[in-house]
Amino acid sequence: MTAHVVVALVATATALTGCQAPPTTDQVGASGVGAPSGSPLDPAPVPSSANGPYPVARVVDGDTIWVIRDGQRVKVRLLGIDAPEISPGGRECFGDEALARVRELLAGASVFTAGDPSQARVDRYGRELSYVWLKAGGRNGLLVNQVMLEQGFAREYTYDRAYAYQRSFRQAERRARAAKAGMWAAAGCAR
Repeated sequence: MTAHVVVALVATATALTGCQAPPTTDQVGASGVGAPSGSPLDPAPVPSSANGPYPVARVVDGDTIWVIRDGQRVKVRLLGIDAPEISPGGRECFGDEALARVRELLAGASVFTAGDPSQARVDRYGRELSYVWLKAGGRNGLLVNQVMLEQGFAREYTYDRAYAYQRSFRQAERRARAAKAGMWAAAGCAR
């Protein structure tokens, strides 16, 4: 992805979400994964604990993707978020929009991934639990998990234990709700 495309993506995302000021900087978590700093819509250095980049093979829904790692397809669940479902059993409100946003961000792209030592490596469905950064030149990237929250395409989700980005992700959801972004819009799915 060229720098011009990233700049255009960031500008468009900022305009769509109504972001005004960057969030406060969190301290590096005890897990060593680190927490985001600056605007979540700005490419930033990817933590050294992240692996990749890996090409995205498929986007399943707003919080699940497949990547190609060492020639193998690996299913990845974006840690700390829950996007509306689009399963055959039923579609939740804003599920199609969340899927479209992840496809827009990641189709044909490469990503870095990192687990969190405070969490299980895989969930009960066999998906790797990871933070996912959209590669934006060198080892810079956009933390996709946080972008989905900032833009109102997902909710913060804590399974059973705190994780390194929990505070930042909760703040991102609060900002999206306050800005009535995405599913939090008056005509959206806010509950």
